[in-house]
Amino acid sequence: MRDFDGLREQLLRAGVAPRHVGRYLAELRHHHDDLIAEERAHGITGPAADEAARTRLGSNDELAAALLAKPGVRSVTARYPWLVFGILPPFGLLLGCVLWVAAMIVMGVKSGAIIPDHGNIPHLVPAWYQWTGSGMIFAVNFVIVPLLGAMLAWMAERQRLKLIWPLLGMALILVLSVHGTFHIEPKGRILLGLGTIIPWKGPLGPGGIDWPVFLAQAALLCLPLVWLWRARHKTASTQ
Repeated sequence: MRDFDGLREQLLRAGVAPRHVGRYLAELRHHHDDLIAEERAHGITGPAADEAARTRLGSNDELAAALLAKPGVRSVTARYPWLVFGILPPFGLLLGCVLWVAAMIVMGVKSGAIIPDHGNIPHLVPAWYQWTGSGMIFAVNFVIVPLLGAMLAWMAERQRLKLIWPLLGMALILVLSVHGTFHIEPKGRILLGLGTIIPWKGPLGPGGIDWPVFLAQAALLCLPLVWLWRARHKTASTQ
């Protein structure tokens, strides 16, 4: 039976979308089985039938060229890596964090946890809102960034892209240094903010770097990098 692993790698490295690669290889395996059946019908059996089917099917270069000649088989990730790894990750991170702040404000106002313009009047904030806010701020600071890094590493490995692209995306995410703050004062005043590396203080919260969060995010981003390096090493060793 013919092994198409080499062809798979060749197509992925050429930028073909994985879904097209999987469909194409399935068709080739089916066609290869049909060719073997034809050879056996002509009295050729054993390894000779498989070899004859291989010859009739064509070399990996010929098969790859046949698919690459079709329009639309290359993935968006392969065609525009600067967009997927250079623009979308930081934009998505900032958008997600802004939506988080908006969700916390809306949820607090609707539930009564946040009372607009209550001034210095003592206000009891529900415990569930404190837990929710603390959990969500933990996710913003220590979960979203490594998850984005893991997604970038998975996309790069799935498409066999150069390591520079996921490194670029992770570096941009880290340089932004997005971090959230959540604190409730004794009188019930809620301090909710979102900061970045930009030294600007506005309605969303503090600017500058929160060094403990920054260093923790940098350490967590090493995990998908280690996985990606191991995956590349494993792929190279099997070729």
